[in-house]
Amino acid sequence: MSTPRNPQTPFSMGGDLVDNILDQILTTRLQRKGKTVISSSVEFLMSIIVMAFGLKNIEFKHKGYEIGIYVMTGTAIAFILSILLTTWIYSRWITPGKKTTTKKEVEDAYTKTNKSPMIDGLLELPFPARFKGKSWWLPYLMWSLAVAIAAPSITLFVLEREVLNGMFVATIALAGMLMYQIVGDFSEFWVLSRNQVEIPEDEKKEEQGFDDKA
Repeated sequence: MSTPRNPQTPFSMGGDLVDNILDQILTTRLQRKGKTVISSSVEFLMSIIVMAFGLKNIEFKHKGYEIGIYVMTGTAIAFILSILLTTWIYSRWITPGKKTTTKKEVEDAYTKTNKSPMIDGLLELPFPARFKGKSWWLPYLMWSLAVAIAAPSITLFVLEREVLNGMFVATIALAGMLMYQIVGDFSEFWVLSRNQVEIPEDEKKEEQGFDDKA
């Protein structure tokens, strides 16, 4: 899933710092694919923290709805943390230093869908099943969990919409967009990671030559 560059917002504070750190740590091609997932996850967690503080100032009409919102907020945090950690662990330790590239048919498929940045996550839904690989079903599990979190959360916020101010609604919308982006990017990262092939020795030497000249 492609990730358009968004303007700086209060919720993207520290984004440049995160990018700089990850540029130093994530060194292989596949690892760099996971950088977007990690950066967006950090941004999501920051926006959720802001939203959680805002909840304290809202007088909900129904105590049960208030509890439900807190539960779903905590569930969303745990969900995004699981994606962040999965991506981080796989990028940092499972594939360290490997010189690999993505299979051409997979790369071509994502190149085509990435031309539609707002809906590419949906267009790419068939790809895990199409290109397979070990644990290819994981993106579908993540999409299912995202829907399971988003649906009741939206319902609860709609039921209590009268007590929510504009800034809080904007924060909720941002969090929802980030979750969609994160799950879509993770799905792409996972499919790409299932479809890596080792670069032939002659191409490795050629690539090394370009790196030395740079």
